[in-house]
Amino acid sequence: FVPDVEGQLESEGDGLLSVLDGSSAESFKESLAWIAADTSRDQYAELESAIRFLHLYDQSSLANDENMRKTLDGMTGEEIILRARELNSMRRSRN
Repeated sequence: FVPDVEGQLESEGDGLLSVLDGSSAESFKESLAWIAADTSRDQYAELESAIRFLHLYDQSSLANDENMRKTLDGMTGEEIILRARELNSMRRSRN
């Protein structure tokens, strides 16, 4: 679901401000590659982890790739990370 890329910069960049295009699988992968080109390894790893978390636990996708792309379409990397943090916090507070 998430392409095998990593952040390309030595220091933090502005890639997490970029908007994801979830209109198709190819567009999704291309936009993540663009984000990776303008982020550090740590920044991109955090985004990738957030996407994987949402893919498994977000009720709007339930491990459905197409629904996940639709959910993330138009969101920035920062918004995706924030959404994953909020969902994780809600899950922990229920336990």
